[in-house]
Parts: sequence; C-alpha cells; structure tokens
Amino acid sequence: MLEGRPNSWVTYNQLGIVLHNQAKYREAIKAFGAASVAAPKNAQALSNLGAEYLQVGEFDKASDVLKQSLSANPGFDAAASNESLALRSLGKPQDGLPFALKSVELNPGNDLNWLELGDCYASLPNRSNDAKRAYLRAAQEAQKQLQTDPTNGPAWMLLALYQAKSGDLRTAPSLIPKAESLGAIDMDSQLYKARILELLGKRTEALSTLATCFSKGATVFQVASFPEMESLQKDPRYKDLVHSQTSPSAANSPPGAGST
Repeated sequence: MLEGRPNSWVTYNQLGIVLHNQAKYREAIKAFGAASVAAPKNAQALSNLGAEYLQVGEFDKASDVLKQSLSANPGFDAAASNESLALRSLGKPQDGLPFALKSVELNPGNDLNWLELGDCYASLPNRSNDAKRAYLRAAQEAQKQLQTDPTNGPAWMLLALYQAKSGDLRTAPSLIPKAESLGAIDMDSQLYKARILELLGKRTEALSTLATCFSKGATVFQVASFPEMESLQKDPRYKDLVHSQTSPSAANSPPGAGST
C-alpha cells in the first residue's frame, strides 16, 4: 500500500501498530514518525509515536511528542493517558496524575484510561483506595466491551488484570487461558499476563512469561512502569534474567536496545 500511496499517514500508522504488536519498537517508531511527518498536526499519529518512545525508555522524548499531540488536539484522551505514563516513568507520578484524570474525563468508556489512572494512584503514597476504585471501573468498562465482542482475547486478558489488581484473585486465573485461546498472544497481552501472575503470587510463572517476552523484544522499561512489579524487579532471578538478555553472549538483542 505504501508503494502506491507513499504519503498516506493512515498506512504508516497501521504499519506502526503491526510492528508494535510484534515488539519491533524501533521499526514502529520509524513508521509512526513517518505518519507524523505525513500528517504533522495529527494527534493520533503523534500520540502513537510518543507511546512508542515509552517502550524503549526514551521518556523525555516521549513526553515532548505527547505534549505536541495534546497541543494539536487537547481532547485526545490517549495522548493524555500516555503523558501520565511518561511522567510516571520519569519518576513524577504526581505530575502525571492530572493527565490521567483528564483522560478518564475525556473518555470514561476506555478501560485503559482507568488502568493508567489506577497505576498513577498506585505510584503515590496513601492512594491505594483510589487505585482500587479505578481498577474496578476499568473492569466494568472492559466487561461492557466484552458484551459486544466476547471473542476479543486481549480484552479478556485485560479484564483478568483489572480483577487481580482490584483484589479478585479467584476469577482472574481462569481468564488467562480463555484470553489466549482467543488470540491474546500479542506482546502487550503477554506482558499483562506476567503482571497477573505476579499479582496471583505465581512469580516463577511470571518470570518465565517475562523471559519469553524479553526473547521476543520486550524491554525492561515496560516492566519498570508496572507498579505491581516493583518487588519482582528486586528478585535476583529477575536480575539474572535481565543480565542474560543484556550480556554480549545473549542470542537476542538486549531489552530496550531496539535492534530489530
């Protein structure tokens, strides 16, 4: 399609999404960057580019691009949510909170906005109750979507994450195989799975899932943004896992290096 329409920002944007789902983040950055050049004031293209910089740990650059997205369209909720994530990743969850709150105000039907709000609260002291309320709302919105499309595997995986994060540790485990049977094998879904397993107290399985994710291109920067993974990241087994991925003899590129 790009051969026939080399200036189509929509096509570049779709290519970026495909590359993101394959954890080819550096290639996705190039695609989203081309989309933003073809449509320089398009909030969606800029937001996707900013979000992709987050995957490889370029948080300052991500924040700058996301602010450009919000300048182009102050009502674009995805950019606001991603800006919250960028600021959290920079160690500024208090600065990120207004953006997370703005995202749910702009689009309360998007469960991912509520997830970011919950994670932002979870990164702040004495806000655990607020975080739980946000996760419960995320679960409600996900359930509404699944009523419309019960074959959406990634949505089932997200629902399992919301349930686990809000304290429902009985229902979440059964949703993982259901989600995977419906195609939740993309990188984002598998990282959600690792988070769920950690919340369920199944750290060995969580580490195994992360090892598979790292071998396919996931980065340590992604894991660092998950509040529930703070303890796991201190586990010597996780440190060994990261070291095995970043050692010169590792067969695969180091997490975050973006070599695809």
